[in-house]
Amino acid sequence: MGGAGWRPAPEHVGWTALAAIAAVLAGLSAASSLNYASVVVAHSVSYVVPAFEIAYEQTAPDGTLTANSTVRASLALRVENPSSRTLRFSLVAYGGWIEDWPLEDGWNDSRKNQDKAVVNGSGSTYFFPAFGESLNVVKDPVPPGGNATLSLSFALSRATDPQRFDAMRNITEWGAARSGSPSAVPWNHWVRVDLTIDGVPEPSSNEAGYLRDLRRIEFQWGSNLGF
Repeated sequence: MGGAGWRPAPEHVGWTALAAIAAVLAGLSAASSLNYASVVVAHSVSYVVPAFEIAYEQTAPDGTLTANSTVRASLALRVENPSSRTLRFSLVAYGGWIEDWPLEDGWNDSRKNQDKAVVNGSGSTYFFPAFGESLNVVKDPVPPGGNATLSLSFALSRATDPQRFDAMRNITEWGAARSGSPSAVPWNHWVRVDLTIDGVPEPSSNEAGYLRDLRRIEFQWGSNLGF
């Protein structure tokens, strides 16, 4: 007996193996739950802080547009990410509408079908669609517990879109005559920002809708008046 050593009974080996497998499965289940929870938290606590600026470039001395002017919409989209997951920019859509003062004052009714009406208690306000852009973006990731800013710029000129530019020229001239500056004419901005969460696999088309949405975070800011 002295030199043979101790050998566990077969049933002891089986129970030991089962206990080890159960411990591994429990660990995997806990890790999976924590992984899912961190994704849910990323959806809940991250947010976007947009900033918009409209610039009229190469204008006449009174600030009105000339044939060589450019209207530029600049966006700074800061994403705050308090979560433990890394986020990545995926898509940005932007809409910019300028209030159509000439139409509201009874002129240029030809734009009425193109403008977007906003109905309020005192009547309707009309907005001309100056910008409508959508693009996929690649940028440095938004780190866990940090932030990142995406800057974009869109330009409108007579060379890029003569009909839309001429409408903008008419509206800004009206703004200068009515209030002393084209910058006095109000704008309506809307933006959509799509982010993806690192480490979440791309779902198949057969999976449930909530699983397809799990990887993507969508933010919208402002009023989308349509295009």
